Amino acid sequence: MINVGIVGGTGYTGVELLRLLAFHPQASVKLITSRKEAGMNVADMFQSLRGLGRLRELRYCDPADADLKACQVVFFATPHGVAMAQARELVAADVKIIDLAADFRLKDPVEFERWYKMPHSCPDLLAEAAYGLPEMHRRAVAAARIVGNPGCYPTAVQLGFLPLVEAGIVDTRYLFKRCSKSAMRASPLSMSCLPGVTPRLDQCAPAMFAALPCTVRTAAKSRSCCRSSTIWSRVRPDRPSRT
Repeated sequence: MINVGIVGGTGYTGVELLRLLAFHPQASVKLITSRKEAGMNVADMFQSLRGLGRLRELRYCDPADADLKACQVVFFATPHGVAMAQARELVAADVKIIDLAADFRLKDPVEFERWYKMPHSCPDLLAEAAYGLPEMHRRAVAAARIVGNPGCYPTAVQLGFLPLVEAGIVDTRYLFKRCSKSAMRASPLSMSCLPGVTPRLDQCAPAMFAALPCTVRTAAKSRSCCRSSTIWSRVRPDRPSRT
């Protein structure tokens, strides 16, 4: 059984991670952190988790009291910048890191700072991090000490277009991704409320869209090939918005 720790388990990624691990035959969640909800049972926080035996006694603990080094794997379901702040210490303690944010998605620290507006605190660890898309990088993910999971946009684009790219029948300069407003996170905004967006098709600002550089991870020429080619996600200039 693999002992698992979760840092930041109160958001959307945290609760989904808990649900998946609750049914994993080889994983046992030993601790989960939250400053605000410390002491609360996870099933009281998320009623959808009630009745899952493995999580029945699991309670949130304050990050200051969490012994992450006692875990074999630590997931970071946190904002950008949190995982890299603790990565060096955990890796030195032989703890595997799986980051659900962007800290280890990119190999180039200059590119990371350009897109996420913060310097990378451990750029020397970027080179060894595996890109957490097992459909494409299963062996690397299994062997790596650090895994940087892709976001929803790069995952959808890469897996959706992968067979077409490998077959050479799609022009990779024009990969179009349309999303629902649910992709705009949990914060209520006027632009994400139904009356304010119907009927409209808006374009994200490509120069500021942080999912853009992560979409460079796409298979090259064959399904068995682990190399990558540069695939940018962009809106076709000849495709007008429809109302």
